Amino acid sequence: MSFNVLADQGSVVSALKSALGSGRLAHALLFLGPRGTGRRAAARELAKAVFCPQRTEDLEPCDTCGSCRLVDAGAHPDYQLIEPDEETNNIKIEPVRELIARSGLRPLQAPAKVFVIAEAERMNEYAQNALLKTLEEPPGATHIVLLASAAEGLLPTIRSRAQLVRFRPLGSAPPARAEDLARVQEALGYALSGATAEMALPPDWPRLEREEALAVVDLLARYFRETLLAREGVRYFGGVAERLHGLSRLEQALDASKIESLLLYLGECRELLTSNINLRIFFGVFWGRLRAELTDARRLLTPGAA
Repeated sequence: MSFNVLADQGSVVSALKSALGSGRLAHALLFLGPRGTGRRAAARELAKAVFCPQRTEDLEPCDTCGSCRLVDAGAHPDYQLIEPDEETNNIKIEPVRELIARSGLRPLQAPAKVFVIAEAERMNEYAQNALLKTLEEPPGATHIVLLASAAEGLLPTIRSRAQLVRFRPLGSAPPARAEDLARVQEALGYALSGATAEMALPPDWPRLEREEALAVVDLLARYFRETLLAREGVRYFGGVAERLHGLSRLEQALDASKIESLLLYLGECRELLTSNINLRIFFGVFWGRLRAELTDARRLLTPGAA
């Protein structure tokens, strides 16, 4: 995964990358927004970008180094996620005290430490007061990210000491046209049906205009982003995935690495379509690659399929 999966929070990604690039990432950040808007995924990707020794020029974590893999697994020694207690649904003072103690230590592997407090408004008063001093005088190599859906649950002194990053509600992307959705459904259906190489394209694709092809590629990318984020608890009501009927089994069959591979490829497709590539050549290559990328999923869904 990378910041690219948070395409629906473009202003958030831009702000975080700007802070990373300038070396001015705040020691305390408040990710504020409704549940299911990608706050937790953004915090994790931020930690990876802070730690990653192979970060790209675009400030994306590489996703392949040991550091990135440890964060994804929740096992990096300089990364900690605090969540509400399952029984009380609150965050008590003990895990916050542990965070405070760790914040005063030097990082073990990374250049800095990143601590994330999920549903921070559920910290009880003792926990918030204990955290306040650390936010007032943060250690130099520590970043504390508070995730909250209701700022009112946090002490005003907590809010005032954290840089606010707003996550907007999802679903404000331009609505998809019915004919474009139908083409996406058709493309995925063909790819999963075991269509042979001779059935190179769905019937009307050779007649598509460039803008229509771009719409299909963009919708496919939205579909796979929503599928990937759904694994993080991010829900798109009325999103592309919800409107593509009968594909829930495909979403279950695709693993995260395959979805990420598809998203990277779809990004390349968009660049090709904005150049002067011949559309017939593009469609032939695109269809073959899409079919190949979904081969493993097709085998899972249809035992014995080629």
